[in-house]
Amino acid sequence: MPGAIKAIYIRRLTDLSGARIHLRKIFHEDRRKSIKNATQKTNMKKQRMYCSPVSTWREEAEDTNSEDEFEDYLKKFDEPRLAWMSRTLDKSVAYQVRCFLQNRKYKAPGITTIASDANKYKNRYDDIPCVDQSRVILRGKHSDYIHANHVITPSGRRFICAQGPTRNTVVDFWHMILQENCRTILMLCNNYEGEVEKVANYCPSSAGTTFDICNIFVTLSSRKVFAEFGFTVSQLDVQAGLANIKIRHIHFTKWPDHSAPVDVEGIIELHRVLLDNPSLSPVLVHCSAGVGRTCTFVGNFSQILEELVDQLTSLMQDNAR
Repeated sequence: MPGAIKAIYIRRLTDLSGARIHLRKIFHEDRRKSIKNATQKTNMKKQRMYCSPVSTWREEAEDTNSEDEFEDYLKKFDEPRLAWMSRTLDKSVAYQVRCFLQNRKYKAPGITTIASDANKYKNRYDDIPCVDQSRVILRGKHSDYIHANHVITPSGRRFICAQGPTRNTVVDFWHMILQENCRTILMLCNNYEGEVEKVANYCPSSAGTTFDICNIFVTLSSRKVFAEFGFTVSQLDVQAGLANIKIRHIHFTKWPDHSAPVDVEGIIELHRVLLDNPSLSPVLVHCSAGVGRTCTFVGNFSQILEELVDQLTSLMQDNAR
């Protein structure tokens, strides 16, 4: 489970755990009332002789057997997340760690990493190979390998999920951008996080500056900062031979490694900006490894937000009738 997905998993688990605690309080309050009422009715005739402490019915309401009743109580809410959370919380920490390690090593049937294994020097991380079945194949190069994969969402949107280029793969990175006709690049990490290089510097950061990347000339023509949402949008003018191409570079800076964005408004606005992309070409998304923040955005946020947009559109259409 990549760090970003794990952070969201934990956050959701925490939220659901809070809901469980709240429901447990309501359950025990209701149970105490019912037991207290039953006790009072049973002992109505012996009220003067009844001398059991008040805590008796409270303890009875919170005895071990009440856990089974509480699980039945949860089922009334028809909330599958609460049922999943309940099963998860019943397991030990060692069990959760063991499941995480097993899932991390999971390899789907029929999946191979032959090209990645043969080009390990091009991989940023030894333990994150590139899948052969969906990898981007470079044409016209001595080596056709780059750590990047084609992804198509259920809605049909096309992405390329890539690792952040290393210093010896920047040329391959730009070759892929031109070959796949990418018009939007989404960068979800910073070049350096702490003292660790996450991505080699592959484009200029100052307006009017040009990078010469093996006769691919990349010039930053304009830059707009959306400080409230935590990202910048830059316009890159790319000249390669006779071709002059404009590429939009979006850099989201508020997504910490192995974690999740604190403010989701930036992610929602980021998705809106991506939807404004008129090009049908694939959107190139990368972080450092290309599987954590990248796949969380492409696999989780994009699909969820697209469904949300569809629901809101449908709701507005219904209200207009």
